[in-house]
Amino acid sequence: MNQRAYLSRRSFLQKTAAGLGVLALPQILPSRAFGAANNKLNIAIIGCGNRSRQLLASVLQEGDNVVALCDVHASQIQRLRGGESTKKKSGKTPDTAIALAKAKVYEDYRRLLESERSVDAIVIASGQHWHLAMTKAALQAGKHVFCEKPLAHSVGEAREIAKMMPGCKLATQIGTQGGSTDTFRRSMEIIQAGLLGQIREVHCWINRFFPLS
Repeated sequence: MNQRAYLSRRSFLQKTAAGLGVLALPQILPSRAFGAANNKLNIAIIGCGNRSRQLLASVLQEGDNVVALCDVHASQIQRLRGGESTKKKSGKTPDTAIALAKAKVYEDYRRLLESERSVDAIVIASGQHWHLAMTKAALQAGKHVFCEKPLAHSVGEAREIAKMMPGCKLATQIGTQGGSTDTFRRSMEIIQAGLLGQIREVHCWINRFFPLS
């Protein structure tokens, strides 16, 4: 009789060298996917501004530990800890202040990577010009990475990351969650089926405004 094998989330992370898909949250795989409800990850967040406040609820909802926070502006960390603008999901998100109370604070991501040996994965939601440097540093430190888009600003920069991946056994993910929605996929099906004819011009917009401060 064949026994059904389950991988723990941590075991999966140790063996994965590719992206985990485009989900709407910084999710280095939910514990329920592999029956590992008690196997929590230690997460560090680099960049504690608006985007982190939107992503934090998803991290906490997975039951993982946020053990370190990094931002050059102390006020951003204070706002994140206070739960300002953090989205609640179905009322199941743990209290932000309690969840982040013991998280260590850094203003230099390099010091964080040097000091926090227990960290399993890094969530990078800093200014986009830092994404490449921070991702490379995290991978070199042996940490799994969720990085908001864009990962890089050129093909050459993207290739720098690609060259690091073979054999590194680290899971990586980019925050392109918009492309994973049913609406986006249906739109692509319509275009690829030729129902709209030849596309000559596309207008894009966003219905949200995110202040810089």
